[in-house]
Amino acid sequence: MMTDLKDLDPARDREPSQLEWVRSTAHVERVIGGTHASERSSRSRRTIIGLAATAAAASVLAGIALVPGATDEAFAQWTPTPGQPASDLVLPQARACASEWGASAPAATDVVLAEQRGIATILILKKDAGLAECMAIGEEVFNYQLLTNGQVEPLSGAGVTYETSSSSGSGDDQYSRIVGRKGPDVTKVEIQLADGRVITAGTGSEWWTAWWPGPEGGEVGTWKVVVHTAQGSTVHDPGELRR
Repeated sequence: MMTDLKDLDPARDREPSQLEWVRSTAHVERVIGGTHASERSSRSRRTIIGLAATAAAASVLAGIALVPGATDEAFAQWTPTPGQPASDLVLPQARACASEWGASAPAATDVVLAEQRGIATILILKKDAGLAECMAIGEEVFNYQLLTNGQVEPLSGAGVTYETSSSSGSGDDQYSRIVGRKGPDVTKVEIQLADGRVITAGTGSEWWTAWWPGPEGGEVGTWKVVVHTAQGSTVHDPGELRR
């Protein structure tokens, strides 16, 4: 009987990827070790460690691979042009993000930037005297980072900076995130990938950000930044925009 069932298994010859083995092992450990609350507490501690490391090295994104199921759904609903909901519409995600670093519930005025691509939301939020960036799938926080400890000098005109970028996950589950700043004359910022894809960044105040399925955010020479103003467009290598 068991032999017959094995022969009917459509995935009998498929070898799980390394990431799938890691996820499966982690899931078994969570089931054996306790409840979802314990898992969230553990993830929060790991994220706080990542936040502290990012504060010391602002060019590094704190990343956690998306959990099984969330990756497929987030990728399936991803769009190259984001929605930019009003701040009050993303307060559930903002509260989830703030709870990760122990802050009180934020108000709509604490949301500097909000962009949504399907079920994924990226927020830039006020945190103490500075700002933090946070990514949530639904209302579940997957990673965040400290952007500034205090006020930063505003950019003038068509100035644009590239602050951080990285990729998380591996194989088909890999995704990239980028964060930068912009001046008041910049009307749009786009990411141009080597394969021809163009991704419109979400913008808010003097910041811009984007995420997409793929490894390019953690690789050199695979993407460029396109800056649009009323006078036209310019294309830049990321290194040109470092401050």
